Amino acid sequence: MADFRDRVPNIAKLTVAVGKDYSHVHAVLRGAVQCGPHLAIAIEKATGGQITRSDLRPDLWPVQGSASPTMSEAV
Repeated sequence: MADFRDRVPNIAKLTVAVGKDYSHVHAVLRGAVQCGPHLAIAIEKATGGQITRSDLRPDLWPVQGSASPTMSEAV
């Protein structure tokens, strides 16, 4: 898994924005744990697209190909 920590200037602020604890968000960003679909969307919004849902969950939102599934299709 990819490491996205370098795309986030302040992980502590991101954790507040997405409503998750620091250790979980840090683990997601470094690729140690899989990101849930709701959190992937929250991170994409909180980072202004610096980290996209496709970055975090390409199995749910492929970068190439057809349109991204809706949230109801993803969960």
